[in-house]
Amino acid sequence: YLMEGHARAFEDLANPDEEKTEVQRTNTDQPPRLPLEQRDLTAILVKAGQPMFAVAMERPINKRLNTQAVSPVNEITTMINTFINPIRAALLTLTIVVCVVSAVSILVSIYNSMNERRRDIAVMRALGARRDTVVGIILLESLLIAFAGGALGWFAGHGIGVLFSGTIEERTGIQVGFLNTMTLAEWMIVPGLILLATLAGMVPAIVAYRTNVSQNLT
Repeated sequence: YLMEGHARAFEDLANPDEEKTEVQRTNTDQPPRLPLEQRDLTAILVKAGQPMFAVAMERPINKRLNTQAVSPVNEITTMINTFINPIRAALLTLTIVVCVVSAVSILVSIYNSMNERRRDIAVMRALGARRDTVVGIILLESLLIAFAGGALGWFAGHGIGVLFSGTIEERTGIQVGFLNTMTLAEWMIVPGLILLATLAGMVPAIVAYRTNVSQNLT
């Protein structure tokens, strides 16, 4: 049979000196192939039984002038550490900045709304609501806003990934599902949201706690 690829192509591997058959081009859009006599062995994938054997083989192979041994795993790891990890760190930093800015926006929004709700808070206090109850309501409002924004962003991000999963798989070979791309950093966002929402709601909650009932009812 006729082999195509990096290795030499022969009609009969057992008798390599037999007459060679030229491979016919099937796609005219592709560049012409090399003649069979000009083809040579360019790469070999060797799977070692033990990792130590692969390391022992690499040194003598690299001593020759016309050969070079590389470890695919090491090369891929180097590429990830050189290109992908810095981009991942930059995106994670951008995510943290967005979360902090969102927390500040929640703080400003609730704080500004406190001026319009001072009378409502005073009425609640006059009807028997305790100060810690009012503080709890403000903090709960901050948490709900943070969780609503976080959930919307999470579903939108994973939904966009699924929407373009076909294109991503075609270009990179990586299958993107709705949940198979989750990382530890995403789980760390949950306690981070709780902390930021609590901090954002503290200032408006303190303002509500100090609301003077008599002044705001008159």
